[in-house]
Amino acid sequence: KLLEEERVDGIIVIGKPKKEYLKMMYQNKKIPMVFLDFYDDEVIVDSVVSESFLGMYRMTEYLIRNGHVNIAFVGTLMYTESITDRYFGYCKALMEHGIE
Repeated sequence: KLLEEERVDGIIVIGKPKKEYLKMMYQNKKIPMVFLDFYDDEVIVDSVVSESFLGMYRMTEYLIRNGHVNIAFVGTLMYTESITDRYFGYCKALMEHGIE
């Protein structure tokens, strides 16, 4: 409704919405849009993708250095590129320390 009424100056999309929702947002080309931590192969939209692999690797390393060994990853693998990259950063830190 906010898009239809042109009551916003821009949109930052965080997470990866369903394709149908993105298509609805694309219809209003007058409002600038930026994606955070994902991109869409079908439409050219500015995207900012964080350093998910290295960030999660460093966070997991921090936990291990502080004595934590029962560390779980919660997320849906392969749902977005950033979630999958974070998972691999987490796995790398655990493997380097011999933690299953």
